[in-house]
Amino acid sequence: PGLITEEDAQAAADNGVALEITSRPSHGMTNGHVASMARKVGARLIVNSDAHSPGDLITQERAMLIAAGAGLSQQEAERATVATPRDIVRRIRGR
Repeated sequence: PGLITEEDAQAAADNGVALEITSRPSHGMTNGHVASMARKVGARLIVNSDAHSPGDLITQERAMLIAAGAGLSQQEAERATVATPRDIVRRIRGR
């Protein structure tokens, strides 16, 4: 999370790296900026709990709210909470 530059967002897009939309309150203030940069360069997004303890884990419903709060459309939110995580798990399992 943070004030990612367009150059770094482009590098993520070019290398298939998903940018994080975090549910962690202390880090989430820049979620909208991260989403905007990702949209601008075509980078994938993923909603992440950044869990430090079991109480930090979030539900799908909460993940969708976090995505909406970052300015994602319904379709973008579904991609960031379902499709992208699924694709990452498939890629890891394929190794």
